[in-house]
Order: sequence, then C-alpha cells, then structure tokens
Amino acid sequence: MKRFMISVLFIALAASLFGAEFKVEGENFRYYNQKGRKYNPATVETVRGTVATVETFKLSETCTGFVHLSLKSGNDTIGIALAPGRYLEGKISVTKGDSVEITGSKYLNDSGEKLIIARSIRKDNVTVELRDEKGIPKWPMGIRKK
Repeated sequence: MKRFMISVLFIALAASLFGAEFKVEGENFRYYNQKGRKYNPATVETVRGTVATVETFKLSETCTGFVHLSLKSGNDTIGIALAPGRYLEGKISVTKGDSVEITGSKYLNDSGEKLIIARSIRKDNVTVELRDEKGIPKWPMGIRKK
C-alpha cells in the first residue's frame, strides 16, 4: 500500500510539473498540451509564405524542444507547430526569411488566431513528413534512453 501511495504521489507531481511548463511556454501554442489531439484531417490545407520567426519551446533543459514558426502568408501571420528539434535535425533547417510550404491541420485557438499543426514542410526541393494522414507524429514518442 505504501508503494502504491508513493507511486500515485510521484505521478501526480510529474503531471503537475509538465502541466505548469506547458502553461508557461507560449500562449499561442497551448494546443501542444493536447499532444496532437487537435489535428483534424478534415481541416488540412496548404499554405505558402515566408518564415517570420522560429521559436523552440523546451519542456526541460535536456530536450531539444518543440519547433514553432510564425509564417507570413499574404497579409496573414500564421502560427505553425512543426516537430521536436531532434526530429528535424539533419532533415531540414528553417530560419527567418526562408520561403516554405506547409501542409497541415488548421486550428483556431481561444483568441481566434489561425494556427496550423504541420503534417509536412517543404523548403526548396526538400520535403519532410512530420505526421501521417491521421496526424500521428512520425517521431518516436517514447522516452529516449542513453
């Protein structure tokens, strides 16, 4: 019984810590807390534009973080959730001013801002698939062992 109570306490503490980090890491990207559950194949669209900003939201000091873009497309600025930095390394590099094409699921946050959960990103002649047709991430979801 004592082990059970310690386990429950540890799980509750870990959940509250991760929840607090999600709240701190950018109001525009709160949907990341849903871990892709907001991806809807019925709302998939493709947008082209110029990268205005590149941000990395870290969940801890040891992780590479989750990469987000602000994409300037016409008169609109669209928030884009890409993938963990470790998944993108060696596949594609995106910096401010790059022209890219994003295909993904459109989502409106609580403020009514348009956001896209990216399924793929294309820069020049390089295309990187980030999620499958249902929105399931291509990167490993388990805990990495060293």
